[in-house]
Amino acid sequence: MSFKSSLRIAPIVRRLLLIALAVSMVTALGDFSPVALAAGDRFEKRFPTGSSPQVILTNDNGFVVVRGVPRNEVHVVATKRSTGVEIDTESVGNRVRFDTHWLDPNMKPFERTVDYVLEVPERAAVEIHNVTGRVKVEDVKGNVNVDALNSSMELSGVAGSMILRSVSGSMTVSNSSGRIEANSISGDIQFNNLQSQSIDASTASGNISYIGPFFDNGKYALSNYSGAIDVVTPEDSSFELDARSVKGSVQSEIPLKSKPHYNLNPTNLKQSLLGIYNDGAASVHLSSFSGRIRIRKK
Repeated sequence: MSFKSSLRIAPIVRRLLLIALAVSMVTALGDFSPVALAAGDRFEKRFPTGSSPQVILTNDNGFVVVRGVPRNEVHVVATKRSTGVEIDTESVGNRVRFDTHWLDPNMKPFERTVDYVLEVPERAAVEIHNVTGRVKVEDVKGNVNVDALNSSMELSGVAGSMILRSVSGSMTVSNSSGRIEANSISGDIQFNNLQSQSIDASTASGNISYIGPFFDNGKYALSNYSGAIDVVTPEDSSFELDARSVKGSVQSEIPLKSKPHYNLNPTNLKQSLLGIYNDGAASVHLSSFSGRIRIRKK
């Protein structure tokens, strides 16, 4: 092989090595695309904080991953897909803020994309505003507020209260114990194996799924307009059920003790189901206008 041929091959080898490195990083993080990591402009910074800071992130487009860690600092690693995007940071007292903005209003959506990974103290309060992309929050004990337009949300291991709002993005909350308020217009909402005693969730045309137990003295309200509502609960759950659909249907595969209907207008309500399962220790309200409601035993 000639010296000139080696020079031509060397850049190709370097590019292949960069791609392999990017793929390995994707595997480790589980949330970022090879394009962003291989071609992006990296931003990294650390902010010392107390044990329970307030962390606020505003972003237009991209993946946002927030993880609670046992350290009193906020560590951010961001990948910008264009040099025309800036990340402003502010650390005042026990509050850390990140703002993404672009320098050219005519930039394409892809060029405005920034992917974030934040490690925050476990007891941090987190507030995220992300228009499009994906938001993932793990192992945070403080309150979490996520406001998104089209971003999907995945939360797990959250002990604080959660306020989740979206237009079309889906929401999934798993293995968490805080109070939940979730609202969407067309996105699906899914709850898995929660320890929460207070859930208020609504979506207009999306589906709602609840898999797990209901806890004593808990209050659970799931409602939509046209989507399906599916509840799968263990045999030892104890709750009082109020399920109603105006033009849809209500189906139950669990045995309920009968309870009289109050204040119902049969001309406006196609089907309803009121009853008590076991001791009726929790309160469960399921409502839809034209969707199907189904309750099953796990």
